[in-house]
Amino acid sequence: MIILAFLIFSTLGVLFAFSIKVALSSENLGYTKLLLSLGVNVFFMTVHMDIVKFDNFLYFGHHPEIINNYESVGWLAFICMFLHALALPVKRNMRWWWQR
Repeated sequence: MIILAFLIFSTLGVLFAFSIKVALSSENLGYTKLLLSLGVNVFFMTVHMDIVKFDNFLYFGHHPEIINNYESVGWLAFICMFLHALALPVKRNMRWWWQR
């Protein structure tokens, strides 16, 4: 159950981060938009870092047996951490990428 919830929440979190990137990216990117996106992504990055480093899941607590039995969960958390680092808005229009 925890593994399935982790897969669903991680996928939705990465999709949410990249949709924020697309929605906030424009020529008039200001500090407010950048800091809003940075706050969301740093929150998700710390959640994934806690999973990789300490085996602490946000809603489920400390479960070291999940990482020991299913190493792919740790690797997915590691990959999601870097995907959130790449989901910051940029100073160009990204809406063409989203509408494909």
